[in-house]
Amino acid sequence: MEEAEAAEVEEEDCLEIL
Repeated sequence: MEEAEAAEVEEEDCLEIL
């Protein structure tokens, strides 16, 4: 479950960088 949450955070970080 933690892995799925981490993946979501990574996706949000990518959008923030863009």
